[in-house]
Amino acid sequence: MNTWFVRYISKLAFVMPFLLFSLTSYSQGVADDEAEFLHPWESSCHQDKCMMDTMVLRGDPESKAQPNPRDPDAYIWMGMKLKRGEEPLQLMAISVDPKAQCDSGVSIAFINTIKNGNALSVKEDENGVVSIPFTQCDPKSRLAEVPFGKIKKGGGNIQLLDKFKTSDIVWISYVKQGEAYRTMIDLSGFKAKYKEVSATLNNVTP
Repeated sequence: MNTWFVRYISKLAFVMPFLLFSLTSYSQGVADDEAEFLHPWESSCHQDKCMMDTMVLRGDPESKAQPNPRDPDAYIWMGMKLKRGEEPLQLMAISVDPKAQCDSGVSIAFINTIKNGNALSVKEDENGVVSIPFTQCDPKSRLAEVPFGKIKKGGGNIQLLDKFKTSDIVWISYVKQGEAYRTMIDLSGFKAKYKEVSATLNNVTP
């Protein structure tokens, strides 16, 4: 595990109250259309195919530069193409600042939260940080695409959809002008929307 990633995870203590609120809203059985999520997802479906996506304001680099919410380049976009069947994920894509370094790609990791009474701690996923190269790198875009959401690592495949469904937080990083921009995204909104989309694809009532 990279030492800077461990240090970054240690900073989660400062955002735990917000993450706990979102996770609690989901776990208490609040109706999906009434729950409040830190990072909600949108979806659209046609016949046996659906698209899910979200836009999230990036985190701060070590220099503490604040992202401008009016700057479209300050957002991270994530999208999934899904279809009906046992392996629904057809494509996972992540788009970041078009000024990100082409050779750095996107780094992604998953984190789980563990509640012990009123305390909340975090545990990084066993696969650690995974690098995804940019498949599109031009003056207007930086796009990392993963067909079927499968990443090869250590002689096996990491199934991104499974990680999104079972983890509490996804951590995303990219490099711009030598600085790492790191962002934590709460997955409660994803889980609620995926439940709805999965029901639609399988023609059942959520």
